[in-house]
Amino acid sequence: MSDYAPLDEALLRLAPFGIETRSGLTNHGPMVAEALCAVDRADAVLPWVDRYRSGLVPPGPVRSAIDSATDRAAALGRPERYLDWLAYFRNAIAVSSWQAVVQDVLPALLPGFLSDAVHGAIRTGHALRALAAGQSAGREDELARALAHWSSTYFALSSGSNREATGGLSPGAAIKRVPLLPEHKSKNLVEACRLLKTHEPFAPVIDWIEVPEPPEQFVSELTHVFADVLTKHARDPLSTIALVHGVTGAAAVRSFLPFLSPNDQSRALRFAWQSGAALLCCFGSRPALRPGKSAGSANRAELLDQAIAGADEHAIKLTAVCVLEYELRPERLYLDCAARAISILAPPA
Repeated sequence: MSDYAPLDEALLRLAPFGIETRSGLTNHGPMVAEALCAVDRADAVLPWVDRYRSGLVPPGPVRSAIDSATDRAAALGRPERYLDWLAYFRNAIAVSSWQAVVQDVLPALLPGFLSDAVHGAIRTGHALRALAAGQSAGREDELARALAHWSSTYFALSSGSNREATGGLSPGAAIKRVPLLPEHKSKNLVEACRLLKTHEPFAPVIDWIEVPEPPEQFVSELTHVFADVLTKHARDPLSTIALVHGVTGAAAVRSFLPFLSPNDQSRALRFAWQSGAALLCCFGSRPALRPGKSAGSANRAELLDQAIAGADEHAIKLTAVCVLEYELRPERLYLDCAARAISILAPPA
């Protein structure tokens, strides 16, 4: 269920732009293009990209080369160093291979899964899935861009310190214990997530879950839990956009797994859990809402049609994830989740 024919052209048309839109939000162009290919909607890729890129801006200037471990440490988490990181990863891929680069850098980036409200990790997942579908110079370059995005926006919460005392909760049980932030006025996802650095009740959340084998099945557990979170807590565009990334972030881990050791697979899933829980903590409802609009009798193709017609990047990406997750675990919750997001972010005219 995929058609990647237009992806390389889409990436070429998006290549002149940086990681932000004119409004200061994250550039979703390459991610949406790949998501549409993954769900066999190649027909929608180039028309959507051509509309979307009018709101994009070029990246800032090159500043200085990243040549050493000291350089990497100094540039980590510095968005203005995006082009420096891009040059670094392009060179690394040229010297060895994209697979070797991913195996080398991905474990170090995992603690920053929440970086840029999970966009760095999500974009990397899209880039890896595209390369799994077929290799090309454009797709390798998009991987370099994704890793540069993640590195330049790097931000990490606690890595956990007391795993032995977790009780081995399932995500479904642990999600009920996530403490919500006191009321805050931040409408920026990244700024809100930074509040968790000093929100002590959230610190142990990463230690609440136990990751059993096989890891692929646990990805489904996470996407299912965060799809349920969205259907119960999404109440307006801001909360919906925030909670979308719990679902899409967890799904991105599927693309990471082939490049990670068993221990790092577990780490990736724990950080994906932490990130989704962080977004709930910052943007959850008090109390949780009753489930909103359901998919009713709408099928996967109809939901994709609705999301594409609405043109919202978050609705499209979430619907693509829900469609693919539904194929692996055919529960209506995934379709209801997509319908809920579409009703808020891309309602019919």
